[in-house]
Formats: sequence, C-alpha cells, structure tokens
Amino acid sequence: MTFQPGQSGNPKGPPKRAKLFTQALLISLKKTDERDVEAIPRIADKLVALAESGDVAAIKEVADRAEGKVPQAIGGSDELPDVSMRISWISPSRTNPEKNSSGTTSEPNAGPAS
Repeated sequence: MTFQPGQSGNPKGPPKRAKLFTQALLISLKKTDERDVEAIPRIADKLVALAESGDVAAIKEVADRAEGKVPQAIGGSDELPDVSMRISWISPSRTNPEKNSSGTTSEPNAGPAS
C-alpha cells in the first residue's frame, strides 16, 4: 500500500489493550451484586466516608466521579516559562554541496556567480 497524502497510516488506530483490572473489578462487582444488592451502595458510602475524613485519594476519586477529571494543561505555567522551539529544514545539497566540472561548488538558488 502506498502512502496517500491526507490519509492515516494506521486507519484502525492502535491495537486495543485488555483492561484486566477493570474486567476483574466488574466480575467481582457482579458477583457481589448477585449475593448482596446493598454491597455496591455500601462501597460508595465507604468511599464518601473516607473522603469526608480527609483521605486525599478518596477526595480525588469522589471529585473525579462526580465532576469528571480535571483537564491536564499543556504548555507553560505560572511557575515555569513557556517552552519554545524553532525548527528549520536544511537542504541536503546545502550541507553537502556537489562540485561541478569546473571544481567549484554549486548550491541551489545561489544565483549566477559573479
């Protein structure tokens, strides 16, 4: 297959990875729910109780579940300066000029020699 401008080289995207922990958690919750319908609300109550007691991880989890995760900023911050980058392309003929038959070097777009 040849590369077509404007088309992704990988249209299906990266391969899907198994979410082993999520799958195990869902299986466990399903088993718990079948045995005890009140188990999941008790787990939620425990999480909220931990958050109320000041457990930072529990507070973060409750906030993420209730309001969504805080977007991650990209770029500089108030404490750190912005990062800048300059990219320039160098023509291969300029880095390795070819010698012509008269022994002088020729560079593209150099104009007539004076």
